[in-house]
Amino acid sequence: MSAFLLIMIFVFLIMGISILLMPDLVAKTLPFGVRIPADYADNHLIKKMKAYFRIYVIFLLVIFLVLTIFSGIYEQIVILFSFIGLEYFGYYLVHKRIHFEKIRNRWYENKKEVVVAEIDTQQKKINLFLWTLPSIIFIIISIISLYFIYPLLPNSIPINFSVNGIPDSWIPKTPLNASLLIIIMATITVIFYILNIVILRSRIEIDPTMPEVSSFQANKFKILMIKSLSVMGWFLNITFLLMNFITWNVLSSNNFFMIIIPVIIAVVIVFAVSTYAGAQGSRLKYPSNGNKENEVMRDDDKYWIGGIIYFNRDDTAILVPKRFGIGWTINVGNIFAWVFIILIILLIIVSFIIMILVH
Repeated sequence: MSAFLLIMIFVFLIMGISILLMPDLVAKTLPFGVRIPADYADNHLIKKMKAYFRIYVIFLLVIFLVLTIFSGIYEQIVILFSFIGLEYFGYYLVHKRIHFEKIRNRWYENKKEVVVAEIDTQQKKINLFLWTLPSIIFIIISIISLYFIYPLLPNSIPINFSVNGIPDSWIPKTPLNASLLIIIMATITVIFYILNIVILRSRIEIDPTMPEVSSFQANKFKILMIKSLSVMGWFLNITFLLMNFITWNVLSSNNFFMIIIPVIIAVVIVFAVSTYAGAQGSRLKYPSNGNKENEVMRDDDKYWIGGIIYFNRDDTAILVPKRFGIGWTINVGNIFAWVFIILIILLIIVSFIIMILVH
């Protein structure tokens, strides 16, 4: 079994398990991306839709795992994207069914819709630089190592490896060529740092029926995810550091598979933290301060396309909490959100252009 196939199986399992757990990880008032009053969270239709959705996902997972095992690399990539597309299709059907039930039975009738804003931001303090420092240290280690190793490098440097770890493409030895992966490490570190800043400053959604609880959960979730993403950045840079040592002939290319291990560890950490906390910290425990009768969060479904894409020109937030999934999504109605997206894309493009020019 090839290393690439093992990676694909791991990706399928992580994605499949995440989707299976997701209906119970999101807030009860957001089943499949539909905003509902809390007293309808245990509606029989929602329970039935959760069961149908899980059966559908398990069926897809089994079928596509079997197809993946007996397919080539390029076919496996197509299968993966097909799996993602069909998962979303199943989610969308359930989303529309619950939304239709909500409108037909007027679940928001006689409800007082409330929007609560957070003023106290003391819980959101975290030193982003300290959490980014390990990633910077791995970059510095790579730079210092290259300084001493460069004179000993052969005239050609391997730039690509087969799934078995055998080099199959080379580029001439130059300082820039030898530094390609260091440039990628720096790019990843900058992207993660910017992303953490945006997450830290993103707005949270406070449930008016339990404002203290939801504020605590959302802010705690921010800190947990920032730390998790920072740790992921560390492990990604460890992977590229190991790749540097293989490219510079410090480590044997027979050890190529071991560079995948840090990435797997990083994914498992983020997955574990997300599952523990739930979407926007909905699973984090906090002494309840009681519910306020007849008050519900504002019905803002009109700003969500399919419960996935958020479009609101009047909202100044760049990132907003996802409705189905762990983390945040872009407010595509905010011009500054597009500036953020373009900045990230430009950083990635510049890295690829450098690689192509020296290839």
